Amino acid sequence: MAHGRPVFEHALAACEALGLRALVVTPFRDQLPAHLGASTMHVSYAPFGLLLPKLAGLVHHGGIGTSAQCLAAGLPQLITPFAHDQFDNAARLRRLGVARRIAPDADTGAWIEALRGLTQTAEVASACKHLAQKMASERPAAERIADRIEALHVGR
Repeated sequence: MAHGRPVFEHALAACEALGLRALVVTPFRDQLPAHLGASTMHVSYAPFGLLLPKLAGLVHHGGIGTSAQCLAAGLPQLITPFAHDQFDNAARLRRLGVARRIAPDADTGAWIEALRGLTQTAEVASACKHLAQKMASERPAAERIADRIEALHVGR
């Protein structure tokens, strides 16, 4: 996110206030504060499939890929949408009880409360767990798509 400085600053301040460690994943190091706190680490890339199940929450832009990976990992999401489908994704995830939306320029107090509500609320944890279990119980999408394609061919 080449224009993410306010997001990174507020997210890191909220993590610090709540005593949470932070891992910032971005290739845009110039968007981060010059000095990161002792409980903050920056990497340019991380494999989300391995990383997300180990986190307390994720702050992100609301893209469908990241959102889906968070759902599969049972991870609460704090979303700062800025374009395209991200606003709709944030609204849908909020209605499911697994996410909150926050503006990049919201004050740090709002960021703290949003992150606290996501990471320390039993209802959010329950909703995340339920949706992750539901996703895990489904047949893989590739298999379902192949079945539908094969059904079309058989019908001819």
